Amino acid sequence: MNRAVWVLLIVLILGLAVAVFRAKTEADRARNRVATLEREVATLEESNKLLELERAHLAAPRRIEQLARTRLGLAPASPAQTRPLEPVAAAP
Repeated sequence: MNRAVWVLLIVLILGLAVAVFRAKTEADRARNRVATLEREVATLEESNKLLELERAHLAAPRRIEQLARTRLGLAPASPAQTRPLEPVAAAP
């Protein structure tokens, strides 16, 4: 083989080596990014669980009733404070 073919083959091999190196580097970066995002997802899911527990506690009917009685001075309506609903007439 002549010298030009050898030079071309060497350039081609070097180019392929650089391409493989770049591909591996990008794959490592992507793998690291995925790992970071997975850790972030796990942290956010844990935070979400805690927030759901807090929301359930804050929305508990027994707790709301107790706050209404103690802080607002509210009580259930007595029978004297209520009236029965009148029946709704059927539409003609």
